[in-house]
Amino acid sequence: MCDLGVSFSRMPYSIFQKLGLGELQTTPISLQFIDDSVKYPLGILENFPIQVGDFYVHDDFIILDMVVDVYA
Repeated sequence: MCDLGVSFSRMPYSIFQKLGLGELQTTPISLQFIDDSVKYPLGILENFPIQVGDFYVHDDFIILDMVVDVYA
């Protein structure tokens, strides 16, 4: 994926639940990572608005069941 310049925004399912962002849309996507692991998203959150300064940008988030890293 890196060679093709492909990137995606991802969000852990636990964060999605805490934010209460509504319903997920189903997706047939599977993601193969550099360590050859394959992940199947729980769904996709489309056209989610993100505020950057005074501007709003809409992005799609792939929701994964993954561990959240917490740094102290």
